[in-house]
Amino acid sequence: RRPLLESLMLCGGASSIPGLETRFAGELVELAPASMRPAVVTPPEYMPENTLKTSVWTGGAILAKVVFPQNQYVSKFDYDECGPSVIHRKCG
Repeated sequence: RRPLLESLMLCGGASSIPGLETRFAGELVELAPASMRPAVVTPPEYMPENTLKTSVWTGGAILAKVVFPQNQYVSKFDYDECGPSVIHRKCG
């Protein structure tokens, strides 16, 4: 729990809301136990500037590739061709 609270990174389109980082960090300090020091970190310098806006989608895409094997997803083409039953055939 401590490593997580000490290295949070805001990302996604909403992370660019003015004042969000300050408010988020302040509320974390109030909610966390006194023995922990929550911190909101910034992305590493080597990451492109627009990374914050697309990192959530990128992370989800990577997770989907890892979690779902090659054959256990339903493409739009498959769904349009076979209908809802394709879900039970491919993922069941």
